[in-house]
Amino acid sequence: MEQEVGYSNYKVFINFRGADTRNDFIGHLYRALDYQGIHTFIDSKGLWKGDKTTRLLDIIKGSKLKLSIAVSSQRYIESKWCLRELAQMLECQELGQQIIFPIFFKVDPSQVKKQTGFFQISPETQPDVYNRLSGDFSESCFLEDVRVQTSQPSDIVCLQKKLLYDVFPQRELNNSRQGSGLIKETLQHLKVLLIFDDVGNRDQLNGLAGDLDWFGHGSRIIIMTRDKSVLNGIPKTNRKIYEPPELNQEESLELLSLNAFSTNQPRDGFLKHSIDIVGTTVGLPLALEVLGRDLYIEDKEDEEVKEIWESKLRMLEQIHDDKVYNTF
Repeated sequence: MEQEVGYSNYKVFINFRGADTRNDFIGHLYRALDYQGIHTFIDSKGLWKGDKTTRLLDIIKGSKLKLSIAVSSQRYIESKWCLRELAQMLECQELGQQIIFPIFFKVDPSQVKKQTGFFQISPETQPDVYNRLSGDFSESCFLEDVRVQTSQPSDIVCLQKKLLYDVFPQRELNNSRQGSGLIKETLQHLKVLLIFDDVGNRDQLNGLAGDLDWFGHGSRIIIMTRDKSVLNGIPKTNRKIYEPPELNQEESLELLSLNAFSTNQPRDGFLKHSIDIVGTTVGLPLALEVLGRDLYIEDKEDEEVKEIWESKLRMLEQIHDDKVYNTF
């Protein structure tokens, strides 16, 4: 399979969900293109340590890349990696830099015509959703990483300032109590859209949206959180909770492997270790990503790496690893 080379050298990029297609169709497609001398990239063991998503997107944007092949399989849309790549492919196509050739692997192409399948579900990020919805509201604001940005209680003032600045730039505030009052005073008669990403606790939410009467009729507050108790106090008649499904074992192994080995499957000799680690995460994607990054180890022999993995597993079974369990 392909090894790391300069981003601009590839002519074709294959976008696919590995668990569905890697071992049969994708392998045949790649070899056929390679036989014809067409320099083709697929996500495989040639990947590297670091921000893999950014590097993959850079490859898609490569100056010589003229064709992206999107292989739609039965569970393609469940892979955030596939959708991120597809979003970049679509952007490049809109700019006239490349074309996308869709292939439907064990799915009915008529689903696309009926808008019930692959291309109906757009690869939107949270800001994409915000941009699409905000036109239906008088005012709107998207606050990213609330948990991280308010690690200290006084930090909430910074987000209150951003919320108010996005709506009315001329407003100023000096403390969180004043900020809460100004948010209510400013927005209680307006139909607003607010999206709060990764809210960590109730105090953070109280500082930004303490009560329903802070906002006008028809307003929508979208709260993304890892802790459902953040929503306690919001009347059940005024809230709808969506819980993304947990990953199954196959999907969990793929996500762990992407972060720990830079491949879609466990490295030879690490299958049992990977299954054991996956078993501690109850299928939560962020927990798998955190563990995978922690377990990415270079320049050590396999036996030494296995000892490190076994030590991590013993720790997970005995105590909560804060970096992991803060994602639950």
